[in-house]
Amino acid sequence: MGFSFAGIRQELDAEPFRRLYQRLQADCVYLYPFSDWHTLLAFLHDQSRGYRRKDRILWRLIKYYQQGGDNERLASVFLLVFKPAILDLHERGRKRCPQLDDNDLFQEICLTLLQVIKESRITATKVAGKIIGKVKNEVQRLLNDKASDALDDTSDFDFSLIAATTDTVEPGDDLTALLKALNISDTESLLGHLLQKRVITREAQKLLIATRIKGKSLKEICRPEDVSRLDKRRERAINDARRYIAKLLKL
Repeated sequence: MGFSFAGIRQELDAEPFRRLYQRLQADCVYLYPFSDWHTLLAFLHDQSRGYRRKDRILWRLIKYYQQGGDNERLASVFLLVFKPAILDLHERGRKRCPQLDDNDLFQEICLTLLQVIKESRITATKVAGKIIGKVKNEVQRLLNDKASDALDDTSDFDFSLIAATTDTVEPGDDLTALLKALNISDTESLLGHLLQKRVITREAQKLLIATRIKGKSLKEICRPEDVSRLDKRRERAINDARRYIAKLLKL
């Protein structure tokens, strides 16, 4: 990993960070009991005491950070404060999207955390929990996008529509007329129609494009432990598509 918590800790001993702490300590009574950044961090990481004081300290530090200027050095402090959450999200991200570069994922999580802190308008209660909750949501959206991008298809295949999704429907004039009326000419346009009608999800659409059109196996686009789950999801999507087409044919 290019990112180093140890490197940040060393920065806290530099003169600019010492001056920053002294200035903030003079302005914030909650910082008086702590001699420097290191003793403050030890208190914030102590799970056994001081929850109200921690809320007030974090809330004030966030307010200082949002003022900008020299206070933006607090970004390094926040990365250390939320180190456990960062490591947890990083581990989850590696499992969810193993194709991502390890360091890139780490940087994305850190940038998301700092952006949330910069833009948050929260009260001085359960501050850490609120921040972590927002960051988890943002990172989850990021990972979902990355996972979907991994399934993206860049080619325009004219695949057999019947073989791909309507094996149980007899091909004939009625089906041909229906597909023509729906402006469906190939598998990809069918999947787009099914997504629009909410018959399948966006993830299911990308999964079917990757495996049915692009010809990839599940093992090529996901982790081994996810193969069974995605296979079931793909089967459900195909069955839903077949039922939808069959229902339209009966109208």
